[in-house]
Amino acid sequence: MFGFGAQLSHLERHVSNFSIEALASVLEPRWIEETLRETGRASRRVRALPADLMVWLLVAMGIWRGHGIRKVLGELRVGLRRALRWRDGQPPPSNAITKARDRLGAEVPRRLAQRVADSVRTQFAALDSWRGLALAALDGTSLKMADSPANRAHFGAPGASRGRSAFPQLRLVALMSAVTHVLLAFAIGPYGTGEGSLAKTLLAQLQARTLLLLDRGFLDYGLLFDVRARDCHFLVRAKRRLRLRRRRSLGARDYLAEAVVSKPARRRRPDLPETLLVRVISYQVPGFPPVRLLTSLLDPALYPAQEIVARYRDRWEIELGYDEIKTHLADSSLPLRSAAPERILQEAHGLLLAYNVVRALMARAAVAAKADPRRISFTDALVRLRQAITVMALTPGRLLPGLLDRFLDDLGRCRLPPRRHRRYPRAVKVKMSSYPLNRRRRVA
Repeated sequence: MFGFGAQLSHLERHVSNFSIEALASVLEPRWIEETLRETGRASRRVRALPADLMVWLLVAMGIWRGHGIRKVLGELRVGLRRALRWRDGQPPPSNAITKARDRLGAEVPRRLAQRVADSVRTQFAALDSWRGLALAALDGTSLKMADSPANRAHFGAPGASRGRSAFPQLRLVALMSAVTHVLLAFAIGPYGTGEGSLAKTLLAQLQARTLLLLDRGFLDYGLLFDVRARDCHFLVRAKRRLRLRRRRSLGARDYLAEAVVSKPARRRRPDLPETLLVRVISYQVPGFPPVRLLTSLLDPALYPAQEIVARYRDRWEIELGYDEIKTHLADSSLPLRSAAPERILQEAHGLLLAYNVVRALMARAAVAAKADPRRISFTDALVRLRQAITVMALTPGRLLPGLLDRFLDDLGRCRLPPRRHRRYPRAVKVKMSSYPLNRRRRVA
C-alpha cells in the first residue's frame, strides 16, 4: 500500500495548499480549498493522493495531454513543497489514482473553471469593453472520447454513413470572451442534446451590459428575448427566410424592422411578444455572398453600423478558441481517455479549467506588455508554460516572484503576425482510407 513514511512531522502530514507555482497566480490554492469544502470533497484524512493534489493533476492532464496520467503525476511531485513520501518515490498505481479521481468528482473542476473566468472578467473588464458593452461569443462544438459501452450509452455518437461512428462524443456549448478567449461559462451534455437547449442554460451567467455575438444557428426568438431581459444585447446573422416588417431607414443598408415571432414559437413561449424590434444591417465582403445582421443595438448614433459589422467579425474568436482547445491543448488526435461517463465529465471540466488558466496567464501578460491578448500566440505560450512549470517547481520560494515576472514578460513577447484576410472553403484534404471498416465491437 502506498502511503507516507512512519516518521512524518505534523507539517509534512498537512498537504493542503499544494500548488503548481507557475499557475498559482491565476488559480489560487485558497480557491481550491474553498471549493473542496463547498462541495464536500475535501480530504478528511491524510492520503497519498489528497483532493487538492488531484485538482492540480486534472489541470496538468490538460496541459500535458500526450502524457500518461502516472507520468504527469510524477512530474507534479517535483513541485511538492511538503513531502508526499510515496514508496520508492514512485506515484501510486493507476487503480489508486482512479479511486482518488472518483472521490474528487466532476463538480470541483467545473466550479474552479468558473472562478478563474470570473476573476479574469473582473480584473480585465476594460479589455473586453466596446462602447460600454462587454463582448462575448456563444457557440457549440463536440469532443470525442474513449469508445467504451458506458460512454457510448451515456453520451451517444454522431451518425455515420458506413456503420456506426468511431467514437462517442459529448456536446459542448460555451460563452467565451471575444478578446481574452476565457470561457465565461460552459455547458456539457450528450451528443444528441441540441446546442440551443444548452445555450439557454448559460443565460443565467450572462452579465448585464454584454453584447452577445451569435451564429445564425442560435437565432431563436425565445433566446433573443431572454438576452434582452437580462439587460444585454444581441448581434446575430439573419437566416434567409425571416419575416421582417420594415419600419424606418437609418442609413444605407441599415434600417429598423419588426421581426415576426411565429405562432408555434408563441405557443411554446406564451410570454413572447408578436414581434421583436430589431435593427437590420447588410454588408458584403468582395468574393463572398451578402450578409444580413440582426441586432438590438437600435441607436445609430451610439452604435455606428460599420462598428457593428466589425464586432460581428469578432464572433470568429470563439472558433479560434475552440481550435486552441481541441487542436493545440487537447490534441485532436487524442480522445478524452476515461472509460466511465463521470470521469469523462471530470476530464472535460479539467481540460476547460486548464484552458482558462492558460488564457488567464496570457491576459496578465498582455496587459503587462500593453498588447491585445488575441495577438499573443497560444501555442508559443503553452510551450513556455510547460517549461516554466518545471523550472519554477525547482526554484527557491524567495526567487519565485521575480521568475514569475520574467515568465509573464516572456509570454508577452509571443506575438503573432498581423492577421490576413484568408478564405478556406470547406473541403477534404486527405482522402478516406481504403481499408475496410472495423465493425467489431470492443470487449469491455
